[in-house]
Amino acid sequence: WDHLMVLIYAQLSGADSLRSLEAGWNANSQHHYHLGSDVLRRSTLSDAGRRRPVAVFADVFGLLAGQLDRQTRREGTAMLRLIDSTPIPLGKACAWAKSNGRIRGMKMHVVYDPDSDCPRVLDITDANVNDAQIGRTITIETGATYVFDKGYCHYGWGTAVASAKAFFVTRPKSNMGLKVGRRRRLIDTQGDGFSVLEDAEVSLASKTNCKLPIALRHLTVKRQDGDTITLLTNDLERPAVEIAALYKGRWQIEL
Repeated sequence: WDHLMVLIYAQLSGADSLRSLEAGWNANSQHHYHLGSDVLRRSTLSDAGRRRPVAVFADVFGLLAGQLDRQTRREGTAMLRLIDSTPIPLGKACAWAKSNGRIRGMKMHVVYDPDSDCPRVLDITDANVNDAQIGRTITIETGATYVFDKGYCHYGWGTAVASAKAFFVTRPKSNMGLKVGRRRRLIDTQGDGFSVLEDAEVSLASKTNCKLPIALRHLTVKRQDGDTITLLTNDLERPAVEIAALYKGRWQIEL
């Protein structure tokens, strides 16, 4: 029971090491009585994880998951991560603050989970630090979909996301040369405040293809205000309207 409680807590807290798990669990000792559990010792957990068969936990999960309704099971497989940065202007009064040509100050980077309404990652850097540099430090979660603006675009990170069996939805930079392959048939084109004009499979043009050697989709979306935007994703399964809606949802991070 103690082992199960600790593993659940590790998932919910996002603990990435036994040391951080021990510190976080023991810091909430006031809840141990209600959980029927006790203080965690790192060495004991390490021994239990090494010796105890994983099947007991897999079977318990399978039993519980089988009792969920279809909608809950479907929602449980969708992990969405919204990524964005926001400037923190400090002005000339702070002589130590660096400038990126637009503002002098700092920049806050956030990886936001809209389902739990909680930031998964929060990092503050100098204003002149490139967004893509921070993006490449984010731990990629298998099965998650990362939605971010073109400032975080980086060929190596896009490849890493795909290699981890995760997905990204972003806007391609204006200098990204794309070669159109097969055009996909649009079944549903109308979304909430936008319409999808085109959906095509693409690849990086000519010699740059080796920098992002994965299958890609290019969507053209017209917003209700009349502006047209383009989206790039490695998700080949989701309907085009759903992908466009994911990018529209990125604005939740602003709120």
